[in-house]
Amino acid sequence: MMKRKNLLLLIIISLGLCGVLLMLEPQISTWINTHTLQVEADKTTNRDTIHDQVYYNDQMDNYQYNYLDNGTKVLNYKARFKSRVITYRITSDSKVYRAIWLRAVERWNNTNTVKLVEVKGQTKAQITLGESEDETGTTGSEIGRTWRTYYHSGSQSTTWMDSAKCVIYTNRFPDSNHSVEYKLSVATHELGHALGLEHEDNKSAVMYYQSHRAAHITTREISTLKQMYK
Repeated sequence: MMKRKNLLLLIIISLGLCGVLLMLEPQISTWINTHTLQVEADKTTNRDTIHDQVYYNDQMDNYQYNYLDNGTKVLNYKARFKSRVITYRITSDSKVYRAIWLRAVERWNNTNTVKLVEVKGQTKAQITLGESEDETGTTGSEIGRTWRTYYHSGSQSTTWMDSAKCVIYTNRFPDSNHSVEYKLSVATHELGHALGLEHEDNKSAVMYYQSHRAAHITTREISTLKQMYK
């Protein structure tokens, strides 16, 4: 095991950013339950591990922005992966969902800000992409979720992204919203969280907290990724 003298691994499972809500049902975003949960240390790494599990209402996001020297407005962010070359694995057995995740990957790769590379075999991926039924006990609104983990390193205790996991909840799509484009919007949104992006207040942006078919990756989101991964 590689010695990391000044490294404290802090795992924060970030759930609030990942509950994409349906545009057609604004009333469903009233759910809120905020708490913190700590669990035992990670025995596999022999390092202290804290799991900070947070749930919050997407509508209560406090959108925060910065301005670059050239006046460009960008989103604030918590952390990013250390390299702009990021590995991913698709765990889906469904050909439909695998195709959707591949298209979401293509969308972000086409921004020329990061390079997402699929891994095969036993190689560990930094991001895993898949789908499941929602078993969280929430009520009706959440159609996707992303878990993100972080670690601190260096003399200035820089926070880096360690890993991310994205899922689409297959049992949360109303019959009227079963289109591939709708699911692609959700997948692109969740993968954006995995890269480190937060929510955007622009309703046409893919990172807006409510998902819809017409959502697209905006110039601001691309500028933010360029700033993050420069």
